[in-house]
Amino acid sequence: MKIGRYEVACNTFYGELADGQIYPLQGELHNLTRKPNALPVDIRLARTLAPVLPTKILALGPGHNNMMPPGREPPARPFLFFKPSSCVNNPEDPILYPTGVTNILYELEIALVIGKTASRVPQDKALDYVLGYTCCNDVTAGSLKEDWGTQLSYHWKAFDSFGPLGPVIATDLGNIEGLSMVSRINGKVHADTKVSLIYSPADIVSWVSHIMTLN
Repeated sequence: MKIGRYEVACNTFYGELADGQIYPLQGELHNLTRKPNALPVDIRLARTLAPVLPTKILALGPGHNNMMPPGREPPARPFLFFKPSSCVNNPEDPILYPTGVTNILYELEIALVIGKTASRVPQDKALDYVLGYTCCNDVTAGSLKEDWGTQLSYHWKAFDSFGPLGPVIATDLGNIEGLSMVSRINGKVHADTKVSLIYSPADIVSWVSHIMTLN
């Protein structure tokens, strides 16, 4: 299923996207079903919103095999950092340049969407807590990173609008290795790549859930 959040005539709702039509959904995010007797909406008549409003965005690095220098082994555990929920942006909305910033960097990432509260979950049960996957544009104020950045100063990733998500949450994907991801900026393809994770989704969810509650 492809789950999205949409706005039509000032009404916001979850919907299932299929063949260019949005089928309104009901229920909690982890247990959505189609509304009985609800008519589908043409996607062209709707505004596409971020498919989820997370309580926090937890990022890790290095995350992808292609980020590792040749000959270097990845660390046993990645470096963790946060992007605030206030940076969440809709997939088609503008990214705002902060005052004084002259260079913005864009990184296409795959995001795990947690469907139900996860705390201290074993690795073999971890994927039960993952609703699905979506795309994230990890935006960075590059000029601030160069001028002020240190390993612990991640304010240059935290500005409002610096976390576009979507357009949908894809569920029931199974193994995501090799999955195609494409990002566009102003309608032009900026990145076209395939998923190649250093750490498996189950490993990530289990490990992080032993540090903090995911919801």
